[in-house]
Amino acid sequence: MFVLEETKKSLELAVNSWKTRSQLAPKIGKGKYVLAEYEKLKRITMSLGDEHLLYITTEPEAHHSMIIERVMTLKLADLKEHAKAKLIKTSSPIFSSKIPE
Repeated sequence: MFVLEETKKSLELAVNSWKTRSQLAPKIGKGKYVLAEYEKLKRITMSLGDEHLLYITTEPEAHHSMIIERVMTLKLADLKEHAKAKLIKTSSPIFSSKIPE
């Protein structure tokens, strides 16, 4: 699907969008997740505390609500272990990104 450079650019856009939405947090509350659904894939961006985002890409028919629910119950350290064990199945690697200041 995407080459690594395209994935990095997409992740960069997701981080910048998250930061922009976070500026509205005093009025609308802190973001929990963002779902973008395209013809060929779904992208889920989720907050992992105040300093990290989780970026997940799935097939379009994936049950995103189940994925979101599952991730919300995990701690950051647990998430890394589950991803290694492939308990969270996606069509591409799971990226966790520290939110730049």
